[in-house]
Amino acid sequence: MSYENVDVFFKEKNPPQAALVGVIIKVMNQAGTLIYGLGTSDADGKASFLLPHGIYQLRFFKQQVVFSNPQFIEVLEAPVAPLSNQFDVLGESFVPPISTDVRLCVASGFFRRPDGSPAPNVDIHFITKFDPILLDGSALLTERVTIRTDDKGFAQVSLIRFAQYDVTIEGFEDWTRTITVPDLLQTNLPDLLFPVVARVTFDPPPPFTVPLNGALNVTPIVVTSDGRILEGTALGDVNWKLSSNDAAGLGANQTQLVITGATAGSTTLLAERADTTIIRIPATPILGVPATVNVA
Repeated sequence: MSYENVDVFFKEKNPPQAALVGVIIKVMNQAGTLIYGLGTSDADGKASFLLPHGIYQLRFFKQQVVFSNPQFIEVLEAPVAPLSNQFDVLGESFVPPISTDVRLCVASGFFRRPDGSPAPNVDIHFITKFDPILLDGSALLTERVTIRTDDKGFAQVSLIRFAQYDVTIEGFEDWTRTITVPDLLQTNLPDLLFPVVARVTFDPPPPFTVPLNGALNVTPIVVTSDGRILEGTALGDVNWKLSSNDAAGLGANQTQLVITGATAGSTTLLAERADTTIIRIPATPILGVPATVNVA
């Protein structure tokens, strides 16, 4: 029995049909009882297999992408153009819902089990931390809001922008997180529950030029993964430092970073997350750093 090279290309359903990276594909016999291969699409959206000719059932999975499952292909023996053993599979990326009420932020997202499969029927409780208030003339009462993930592990909830809530998650009832809702119409719910420092910008923008024996005041804007802007230099959330203290020194107050020039040369300004208990896979650095510092 001869084996054929089979390429499966994953693309966005909508133009310009960009490649879909990281799609998990399972190749099975036509009845779906035997597994012939398991793969993941690469940077070009391609997954390749070596298969005997015949009919196969394909199944696909990627978080926040919808596919038609299953799909069937026929692998041909030594196909002649225009026939080939290359197949396109289209997926539709999930578009997060957005609030139509300017006072609310829609938090939505997906949850998984430890094996990577969707986590259905997980209850998440939001307990308001504010007293009864008037919102646009309506009485806003303090109460518990409970949502539940669906069969795809998806859940969404509308929350008051800027408000604080205590949150408990099924399976972690003895563990409570306090969240602050960003001033946005939408946010990713897992990021809202488990935020980390995501990016930083500076005024003035880098690269920085510091006068010898002088100082430069820099104002950072620190943004979390759920879209909140942290106050000032976010000293409780960010550890600021220089890659080397030979050329310059660094000080930080509540509102500004102060870089002082010591000797002619260069160094880099670094920012590290103070909280390392939240693990992100793949690991994502803080955007906007390192920033070059020149002393002249």
